[in-house]
Amino acid sequence: MKQLVMFVFCGSLSILCFSQVANKPSDLIVCNIGVYPIVVDLTVKNSEILGSQDPDRFFVGYHEILPTVEDYQEIYPFIDAYFGSLPKTFYASVRDSNTGIFDVTSFVVKFNPSINLRDTEAIVCDDETPDGISTFNKNNLIYSGPDIFYRTLADAQANINRLPYNFTNINPYHDIVYGAKEDSYGCYDIAIIYLYVNPRPVVVTPTDLEVCDDNLDGFATFDLSNKDDEITNDNGSSSILLIIS
Repeated sequence: MKQLVMFVFCGSLSILCFSQVANKPSDLIVCNIGVYPIVVDLTVKNSEILGSQDPDRFFVGYHEILPTVEDYQEIYPFIDAYFGSLPKTFYASVRDSNTGIFDVTSFVVKFNPSINLRDTEAIVCDDETPDGISTFNKNNLIYSGPDIFYRTLADAQANINRLPYNFTNINPYHDIVYGAKEDSYGCYDIAIIYLYVNPRPVVVTPTDLEVCDDNLDGFATFDLSNKDDEITNDNGSSSILLIIS
C-alpha cells in the first residue's frame, strides 16, 4: 500500500511519497513429524518480507485474516507462532513505525511429506580377523533409506558426531547404530539400525574320498556330498560350492 502525502511550503507544492513494501515470501514448509499441535514460527519469514527495508523502522506482523486499516488501528492479535492444522494461508503486514501506514502480503504454511524411515538390519561377514568386528555402510542395509549414521540416539537427534561412510561396530557380532535421512527442507527422520556380523565358516580339509572299483575298469561314481559334514565341521548352516580343477 502506498500513501501520498502533500506538504505546502512557501507557496510551492512538494510531493513526498512514503512507501513500505510487504514483499511476497516463499511458502513456509513445515516438517511433518507426527506431533500435534503443530508449532510454527512465522518470524522466520521476516527477512524475506522486509527485503532491504530497515527492520528498526518497519515492523512485520502476522495475521490469520486479511487486516484492514481499522483492524490495524485497533488492538489486533498478531501472532509469531501458530498452533493448528495445515495447510493454511497467513497474511503478513509491514508497518512503517513513523507513519503507521502498512502494506500486506500473504503466504502458505504447509507440510513437507514425511520421510518415515523404518528400522532395519545390516548384515555382513566377519573380516579376516575373526573377532566379530567388521565394516558397514549404507549398502549393507536390508531396507534402504538412511544415509547418515550415528553411534547414539542423542547424537542423531542433535545431528552431531556423524559416523564416516564406512564405519565399524563396537560390540562384537551384534550392535546398534542410528540412521537418519534429511531432505532439502531440513526435515529428517531417524531409524534404528541393527548390526550383525556373521562368523566366517570354518573350512576343514577332508580326508580322501574313496570308493570301490567293482568292475575293475578304473572308473567309479563319487558322491561328493558325503564330505559335507567333514568340510563344514558339522555346521549344518553352511553350504558348499565344489569346483573341479
